[in-house]
Amino acid sequence: MIRVNDQVINRYEIEQRAAFLEVLNVPGNLNTVAREQLVEDRLKMAGGAVVWLQAEQVDLQNGPDRICVAGKSETG
Repeated sequence: MIRVNDQVINRYEIEQRAAFLEVLNVPGNLNTVAREQLVEDRLKMAGGAVVWLQAEQVDLQNGPDRICVAGKSETG
């Protein structure tokens, strides 16, 4: 079991990714490649969640202004 931040990568996920990599004829130690890819995936998802939260905060701050502008352009 591997922990990445607050998420876990279990043996089953590694085995499934390794099997998929085998179908794709990926060279090298498939278990190692699978682990590396899964850790990278978890880190990207965690980073994406942070970016998404930041985007939502900006939308919340700017949303009312955009609604007012859109309302004026539709009526005007």
